[in-house]
Amino acid sequence: SGVGKTKTLRNYMQSNNNVWMITISPSISSLVGCLYELAMELGLTNAPRRKDALARAIRNRLIGTNGLVIIDEADHLKYEALEEFRAIQEYCEVGMVMAGNNKVYTQFTGGRRNEDFARLFSRIGKKRGIHKTKQADVRAIADAWNVNGESERGLMLQISERPGGLRLLSKTLKLATMFSKDQTISEQVLRKAFAELETND
Repeated sequence: SGVGKTKTLRNYMQSNNNVWMITISPSISSLVGCLYELAMELGLTNAPRRKDALARAIRNRLIGTNGLVIIDEADHLKYEALEEFRAIQEYCEVGMVMAGNNKVYTQFTGGRRNEDFARLFSRIGKKRGIHKTKQADVRAIADAWNVNGESERGLMLQISERPGGLRLLSKTLKLATMFSKDQTISEQVLRKAFAELETND
């Protein structure tokens, strides 16, 4: 978590046509909940509330679009919802991204590649794990915040290697600007902001 998945996915969606993205949470992790969320994202404002009718409306909307459906925080999905998304993807011939923590992949295999989960596992086109932040991302953030000093950038790299990565770094930078009298982000204010965030943890 905290390596920039969600922001990257949102940026991709905003830069391309026929890309729809939903974010799963515990309150919408049921089959009807996540299908309704996708229906809203697809612009089906009068979507039905029954799972069979919902799935049908979604298939009718997606078929022929050659689009991409992104499911963020997919680790919250229940098995029944995963199976429904698999069926939608296959029927409509759209791309589908399941993004989240390491639990996503485990859900597709049932913890192991057993027969019950074969239909899900066999449809994984590409598994991609992001286990740490990239230095290029940290440099891009430093550029965006006008942080040019070597010591400041070095400290930013160190912060980004902590759990929460880029999310922690962004919070540190926001807090640092509050501590800075002239909005300049120095190593001193970065350290002060980071120390305060660590204290809160």
